Amino acid sequence: MKLNILLFIAISLNSFSQNIQKLEENNGFRGIKLGSEISNYPSAIKEESKPNLFSMWINNTYYTFGNGFDYVLDISNDNNFDRLDNAKILGLYLGVFKGKIRAIKVVLEYHPYTLELLELAYGKPNGFWKQWSGKNIYCYYHAEPTLNDKRPNWSTIEFVDKLLDEQFTIEKEAKLKADKELEIKRAIKKF
Repeated sequence: MKLNILLFIAISLNSFSQNIQKLEENNGFRGIKLGSEISNYPSAIKEESKPNLFSMWINNTYYTFGNGFDYVLDISNDNNFDRLDNAKILGLYLGVFKGKIRAIKVVLEYHPYTLELLELAYGKPNGFWKQWSGKNIYCYYHAEPTLNDKRPNWSTIEFVDKLLDEQFTIEKEAKLKADKELEIKRAIKKF
């Protein structure tokens, strides 16, 4: 009996790691690779050139998806980015650090099967925020209701390169600290 339980646990752990290994192998979403140069994607549009592409109306509520994401991928004429199974892809956003893609955010119409699809592909997620964590990559899933609804209307899937994101966060925090110190110096000079 104990041997059967141990065998079951070993098989379960092995299948879970194989799913996470698939997340690592994919290294992104549908050919957009984490760590690759942004210049490899000519349809990527910088946020400041088209800020309206970083916002959209979903069920009469206005959302902005650009926080931490510098580029939006023009997916209007690309059937590869039309749907994720039954969920329509509404937007595809890229976070870039030093010219390399550090994060990919896929914004979708909500469909209850999307989470199940992720679980089939990568195994059961950890935590409330539905997270899969490999050696080099995080993947998050989140479903969001609009302000007036109780059920989700849209969802996001984020793929994040751990190392690039850590470097980005360190540099961002250092800049925020330097900006705050400069602000304090300017305030002191006023007295």
